[in-house]
Amino acid sequence: MKKIIMAILLLPIFLNFSGCTKKTNEIPKTSTKIEKSAIEDKKSKVNIILFYPSKEGSSLSASSRLVSFNNSLERTILEEFLKGTDTKDTLYIIPKGTKLLSVSRKEDTIILDLSKEFNDISTENEAVLNNTIYSIVNSLTEIPGIKNVIIRVEGKVPKINNISFENPFKRNRSIFNRDKTSKPNDILKKQMEFESQGRWLDAYLLYSDDENNTYRKYFDDYVKENEEAFAQGFISKNFTVGSYTVDNTGTHALVKVKFNDTNRELNIGMIKIEESWMVDWIPPQ
Repeated sequence: MKKIIMAILLLPIFLNFSGCTKKTNEIPKTSTKIEKSAIEDKKSKVNIILFYPSKEGSSLSASSRLVSFNNSLERTILEEFLKGTDTKDTLYIIPKGTKLLSVSRKEDTIILDLSKEFNDISTENEAVLNNTIYSIVNSLTEIPGIKNVIIRVEGKVPKINNISFENPFKRNRSIFNRDKTSKPNDILKKQMEFESQGRWLDAYLLYSDDENNTYRKYFDDYVKENEEAFAQGFISKNFTVGSYTVDNTGTHALVKVKFNDTNRELNIGMIKIEESWMVDWIPPQ
């Protein structure tokens, strides 16, 4: 979002450099194979978000990884998820040897098929078991447009404790530790501060995860855009978050933000999702 804002403010600068595009895009003949390999390797990497149950089992904890892209985003996420977690205060109870047999995407639904080892999943803590299933679901529904996840084992509907696998799983936001007390401008201020510090995961998690928002971006696109903007100094650190107004539904708000370097004000949208205010993906006004 900040890249969009700064792009609006600094459009003349980009236009001034447009005449140099051809020259700067030319690859010197002296470029080595090593340089080309490094560029290709960078392009093959993708930033993903994975969720794992917290040790007490009451919530999910998010972590980010920069990994090699493998065929599709959903396959990449699942293969990394099955490698487990080394993040403190999180749990991984997927049985050893569990493999991803197949994964496919049909419109807004992801269908995954796991090997038979998954049937042996067990724990005395029912909350951890339930949240392990939703750690898979919530990791996949981070992909914009994905609303449903179907889990199968060796092509069949698994029977694990009292969990029903008959119907598709949907995103479960109740097991996220989200702030349900702060006002829209407080959430936006925190999100903008995270971005100004380059804390991409923390900042991204304060964005709306509304499945129907067509402006929504996956974490990888968000990170790469903002890393570029950050490196070029286009993410403002000198801003003042002001007052806000809420619409009649009580679910949408506009927050005034003043960028002190340019003395320009913009209204940035916020949306309430399950009692928590989050930054909307819609362009600022």
